[in-house]
Amino acid sequence: MPSPTSDWLAWIVLLIAALSFVVLGVLGLWRPEHLLEPFDLPARTTTARQEIRAMYGGLMFSFAAIIFWGMGSSHARLFALVLLAVSLLGLLLGRGINLALEGRPSSLAIGIALFEFVMLALSGLALFLLERPSTGSPG
Repeated sequence: MPSPTSDWLAWIVLLIAALSFVVLGVLGLWRPEHLLEPFDLPARTTTARQEIRAMYGGLMFSFAAIIFWGMGSSHARLFALVLLAVSLLGLLLGRGINLALEGRPSSLAIGIALFEFVMLALSGLALFLLERPSTGSPG
């Protein structure tokens, strides 16, 4: 039987992530012209707004759906946590490469990276504590 601590931690981490993805998804779909302005990325053309709607709208909603599924199903929880951890690792890898190539970004970008790092650490801890289903074979 899974421990209450591992279930609770996994559920909280997944909830925070799912809500974050939903917020990005809503902003990406309904306000694409404003979503990336804080990062000096204007969305002046239909093509730019379409790309934002796809990447920050549709993709974020699909991530949120998988994570909500993981919150509600013990069978999907491992998959949802792995998806979250790998996604965060990829974001942080890109940010680290940018830091090495171009130097310090804005305070907003640093704050986002810190949030991603904390969420990666928490998702890693939740994965470590998560009870794995038994395969039926010894050892």
